[in-house]
Amino acid sequence: MANEKKFNVMAEGEGRLDILNRISMLYSQRHIAVESLTFAPLGNGESRYSLCAVTDENTIRQVVSQMSRIIDIHKVVWSEASAAQQQWI
Repeated sequence: MANEKKFNVMAEGEGRLDILNRISMLYSQRHIAVESLTFAPLGNGESRYSLCAVTDENTIRQVVSQMSRIIDIHKVVWSEASAAQQQWI
């Protein structure tokens, strides 16, 4: 699509691999190009899930909304990757 951009998405929630699997399935079902996906433990059983995806803004809003409804995800934020971030991602 002509309107595709890079977006950074970060979520915090329980540190379980099934949540990581559900997140990756949301993107693969919509055929969204995921350039990176990381999982980092924060302590106390919590983890941060970070990813960089290439899609349009409407689609990323829909997917982030779906991510926020995953049980054991407490917070989801997203932003458009800046030109400086795009160089390094």
